[in-house]
Amino acid sequence: MTLKSSLGKNLLILSAVSFLNDTSSELMGALLPLFITELGGGALSIGLLGGLREAVSNFLKILSGYLSDRFNRKKPFVIAGYGVSALFKLLIPFSNSPSQVVIFSSLERLGKGIRTAPRDAILSLSGKVERNFSIHRAFDTFGALAGSLFALFLISKVPVREALIFGALLSLLSLPLLLLIEEPKVKLKKKLKVKVESPYFKRFLFASTLFSLSYISFMFFILKGKEITGSSSSALLLYAFYNLIYALSALLFKNFSNLTSPFKALSIGYALFSLYLITLSLSNSIALLLVAAVLFGISSGITDAGQRSAVGLLTGRAKRGTHYGLFHFLTGTSALVGNVIVGATWSSYQGVTLGILALLSLTSSALTFKLR
Repeated sequence: MTLKSSLGKNLLILSAVSFLNDTSSELMGALLPLFITELGGGALSIGLLGGLREAVSNFLKILSGYLSDRFNRKKPFVIAGYGVSALFKLLIPFSNSPSQVVIFSSLERLGKGIRTAPRDAILSLSGKVERNFSIHRAFDTFGALAGSLFALFLISKVPVREALIFGALLSLLSLPLLLLIEEPKVKLKKKLKVKVESPYFKRFLFASTLFSLSYISFMFFILKGKEITGSSSSALLLYAFYNLIYALSALLFKNFSNLTSPFKALSIGYALFSLYLITLSLSNSIALLLVAAVLFGISSGITDAGQRSAVGLLTGRAKRGTHYGLFHFLTGTSALVGNVIVGATWSSYQGVTLGILALLSLTSSALTFKLR
């Protein structure tokens, strides 16, 4: 097998794995707010869930990224990460209280913490960075679309708990494909330090961390949809529409970045998310929710693919896993704070909180526009 074909193989395998795994994850994620409310939880529990799901995983990302560079082996971390996630997903449907849902769901994200930085490093080392993250994120989000549609279908057929069991079993399908990944070849340095040399990368880390404080969980969009429509099915349909826009936007990120630059495209994504937060805070009808879904989807597609591409473009090959881990750690910790704040203020100060977060996202846009 030639180097070129192995690089394309990695992209294909990881894209397929992400599609299957996100079908499972998003099916379950779309139903978790409904499951929590069935068990007696509210917005604060959803905020804790949305924040902790990311924060718990991000505490491990910096360590797994560093170790994957240190041992020059990324494939074992990717396999272990997906395996851990599959295990804890199987426990979530058997929760009997909101706290158990939060605990099991957070532990499930430990797997994401183990796999994400090494996986992103493999993608960034396997061909053109913007293309790979554009295609991978699109497959990932088409999986999310499939998962949300499955959730919409199952919610009308079976109880939420049984639908969650189905979602957990789906995650097992992606595991055998991981054995086919080709380990990328990178020259190993004797000493590796978690240190940022590039001033451009430092500025990007600051901007992306600030943005993550404003990037609230999709679960609040589902909660808002249910509040306005009064229907779980309608809320899930809106979420499926968001995922469709998200997937198409991620797929087109490469073309969009070629028209401007990856960093200007990312800046526009940050600005669009600011508009989403304002629209969400003002939403009192299905029409406004549809506008919010479009803004949310476009901004998510651009920022997700754009941020991961930026790390690859601004860092060296030898410490790629370490830098992805650092990026995910900082943004995940910031996301935890933002989600808890929104959860605590959702009932009484929703508009004010979302307005402040919109300003933070707009600030990130300004910091990123002339990044390089």
